[in-house]
Amino acid sequence: MRGNGEREGSGGKKGTEDLSDLEASKRDVGKARAMGALAARGAAWMIGLSVASKLIGLIGQMILARLLTNEDFGLYFLAITIPAVTAIIAQPGIKQVLIERESRFDRWKNPGFWMSLNAGVLGAVLTLLFTPFAVGVFGGGTQLTLMMFVISATMLVTAAGTVAEAKMQIDLRFRAIAFLGAGSAVGTVCLSALMAWWGWGAMSFVIPNFVAAVARTVGMWAITRPAIRWNMEVGRWRYLMVDTGYMVVTQVMLAITARADAAILGVMFAGSKDVVGQYFFAMILGLQTAQLLAFNLSGVLFATLNKLKEEPERQTAAFIRALRVLMLVSVPASIAQAAVAAPLTLLIGGPKWEGAINAVMILSAGSAFGMLSSPAISMLQAQGRFNAVMKCSAVSALTFVLVVWAAAAVSDTSTVTQNVAVGVSLCWGLSGILWVRVAAGRSVAWGAIASIAVVPMATGLVSGTAGWATAAMFGPSWWEMVLACLAGATTTLIVYLVLLRSFSGRWYGELMTVAARFLPGKIKKLLIAQED
Repeated sequence: MRGNGEREGSGGKKGTEDLSDLEASKRDVGKARAMGALAARGAAWMIGLSVASKLIGLIGQMILARLLTNEDFGLYFLAITIPAVTAIIAQPGIKQVLIERESRFDRWKNPGFWMSLNAGVLGAVLTLLFTPFAVGVFGGGTQLTLMMFVISATMLVTAAGTVAEAKMQIDLRFRAIAFLGAGSAVGTVCLSALMAWWGWGAMSFVIPNFVAAVARTVGMWAITRPAIRWNMEVGRWRYLMVDTGYMVVTQVMLAITARADAAILGVMFAGSKDVVGQYFFAMILGLQTAQLLAFNLSGVLFATLNKLKEEPERQTAAFIRALRVLMLVSVPASIAQAAVAAPLTLLIGGPKWEGAINAVMILSAGSAFGMLSSPAISMLQAQGRFNAVMKCSAVSALTFVLVVWAAAAVSDTSTVTQNVAVGVSLCWGLSGILWVRVAAGRSVAWGAIASIAVVPMATGLVSGTAGWATAAMFGPSWWEMVLACLAGATTTLIVYLVLLRSFSGRWYGELMTVAARFLPGKIKKLLIAQED
């Protein structure tokens, strides 16, 4: 009897444990779904509002392209080259470290704020010290000097908002982040257009950025209200520096990757700011889709993946799915932009930007691969692998400098923009593969990584060719260029969806599931019915 009782007791205990495990598993699944829903809503808000702000931005860029000269664009592109490096001192990665330590945020927010503010002061001072050097190398005189002063002030204001921004991402307040970002973007465009109309030249770029930085920082502080003390807790800064040391080197490497093309063109073609301006205009236009999708998604991904850092398998699965969805959405958008590069460039900038058309087309298509690195960096940072981020960024920077220098060295003023665009796109592809491979880890096979890009790109190239041929059928008048953009982009997207559904129903279904989040109820039901 006793033995039976023991067995019954142990059986009851085991049943209780099994029930507890089941309940815990349900809670984990519920938690994962809740975070997935938050991430999806966050991405929807950020991308949705970004679409609206980008449409306004395109109108603003059209105004700037017609009111400002090629030299104005070139001078601004050169002006942000030096600050791209010194800004890293002002933003050494404290925000990412605070987010990674979210459970101890209240402990680290005070030293994090004062360390960030002092870093901002140091970065601004270094920018001013390098100003004579920049003027000596690139020219620009008094105007470039004034631009560097405004850029320095913008650095300081941005550094003051680091802790508030980290708190918003920890709390997954993506809707508020989206509204602040969209408001800043729209305000910047409107003020830039007004200043260009009033004849401020290249200053029309930097002053609106400063005003937007002030508004965004004030807005984030008003929303989060983190309690900061006058005690700077300098003794605790060294504990933040352990991770920020890696971040500083990483940001330097990423800045080199982002601005080496401007520096190389500025030195090798110092006598022709028109060349730099043409390339900069092509870069602005070519990266529209990348800025809309990848850069908005990276903040959502980092905060969300960080919540799953104790569950590596789910974290990796979420990362791979996010990459797959990103490529399914971004490739047709990028290819459609490339297909209508000619009418879009002429419509926005006019005939004086005709020399940038080929570069716009190449950079638009290549930006699809450039999007891979941003989510991968978010994944590595969420894992706390700051050392790996530093190493990958160093390899990417070295490759970028060598390839861009080689492309510029074999070019003249008539071919340099398109040749450098080819080199930049090639670097984006190689770096994207490197970042994803390291972030995914050994548990993910090469075949799974390759399929993320191969299926969308193969389908996209065919559909892009159809879109390009459609756009080429229209004439040079402004209304025909508008029709060319609409017809070429629409053809690209329709052919892409048809091909994707024909050759990969699973990928098509996943794309429709994502698209349904942004569409009205009746269309959503129709898409789901077709998927079934």
